[in-house]
Amino acid sequence: MKKYNPHSLILDLSKSIKTIEDAIDDKTTGTLNSVQREAGANTIEAILIGWLIHLNQLLDLKRPMTEQQIEYAALMIVQDYGTLKFSDLSLLFNQIIKGQHGSFYESLGIDKIMKIFQDYFDQRCEVGMNRSISKNIETKQGLAEVSTERKSNKYQ
Repeated sequence: MKKYNPHSLILDLSKSIKTIEDAIDDKTTGTLNSVQREAGANTIEAILIGWLIHLNQLLDLKRPMTEQQIEYAALMIVQDYGTLKFSDLSLLFNQIIKGQHGSFYESLGIDKIMKIFQDYFDQRCEVGMNRSISKNIETKQGLAEVSTERKSNKYQ
């Protein structure tokens, strides 16, 4: 559990994880689902609770999330976004801390956290889709070049 300490992991990963592409390419961290499979549902929920408590403390809100809200948010994050890696969480929490997901007007709730996760996940899916399309185009171009080369060699 110590290896998933939010303070340490956010600081360590923030040096190398600057973009969603970096988070996708990261090979050092597993997904929430993989940790859940290895360590159990209670462990991954406890890890996320720790991350949310850490976020609550760093944001220094007048009305931070309650213990119940944190527990419920952790459960929903695992259920809805289990495919995210800890590199994604590090990037996302850094973005939240920097204010890149808007102002919280002195409070943070489940609805705000889940909206932030949804927006991030949508962006991540778009990046992944664009990368897949680009790779597909490159592959098709490469195959077209090979085909053209074979045809020209055939008629020589």
